[in-house]
Amino acid sequence: ANVNYSDEVSGFDMNVSYNVQGKALTIVGIGLVPDVYMLPVHMVNARIAKSIGKEKRGQLSLRMNNLLDQKRTMQYESFGATPQIYSEFRDGRDFILGYALIF
Repeated sequence: ANVNYSDEVSGFDMNVSYNVQGKALTIVGIGLVPDVYMLPVHMVNARIAKSIGKEKRGQLSLRMNNLLDQKRTMQYESFGATPQIYSEFRDGRDFILGYALIF
């Protein structure tokens, strides 16, 4: 899902997005070694920008990625067996402040 708001008169622009990455096969097992799957992860990203200057040629922006910072879990899965955790980690949140000059 994505929501965007833009006002050309004031030079304000905003975007918020929500994404779900579904379950995915990550490592293919062979023989007695089971497959490894990445479990679903929910993500929210946002961007706010403001054009500045007399001719609105400058732009300040703030990007915020992975605001939920959900734990990513990979697990072993095999027919007839209980799933076991292979690994768990977090990607972390990103905050990026930027300035652009449009020629």
